[in-house]
Amino acid sequence: MSGSTRPCPFCGAGIQLGQTSRGSGTKASTILKVVGVAIAVPCAAATVAGFGAGGVAAGSAATMWQASFGNVAAGSAFAALQSAGAAGGFYSGMAVGGTSFGAGKWWESSKYNMFNKEGRNGKDGDSGVDGVNKKSSDRTESKPDEGDAEQISVTCPHCKKSFEALV
Repeated sequence: MSGSTRPCPFCGAGIQLGQTSRGSGTKASTILKVVGVAIAVPCAAATVAGFGAGGVAAGSAATMWQASFGNVAAGSAFAALQSAGAAGGFYSGMAVGGTSFGAGKWWESSKYNMFNKEGRNGKDGDSGVDGVNKKSSDRTESKPDEGDAEQISVTCPHCKKSFEALV
């Protein structure tokens, strides 16, 4: 279902109705997932390369890199990676990134996402549009030619008055 614009019966202002799970709620889940990946992937790569809490892992890519230049200069990229690995920063980064990604997936499918029309269980009736939770059987003023219309409560952002609308 795509959004539609209806006039407010009190002030006549156009109001956007019918946001669904592909509405602006998806932006939040996408941001959380992208941030999660952006944090977790480099941290995982550094860990796999051999930068860990015990220092540079023997026989790893990090060991070969260090052997290619000998002494590690303070402030170099290698020194920064070695320090972050030894402090456990990469493990923390993977945990934070994974949590962010998981939160994005939860938001995307959650019944608490007010833009997700079908709710967490994928069943009609857990509508979260504008905080309204109405089941198909609770619909009023439904006419046969309106098909799958759903009545929701809307508050006009201009005059702040509430009214019922079919979407």
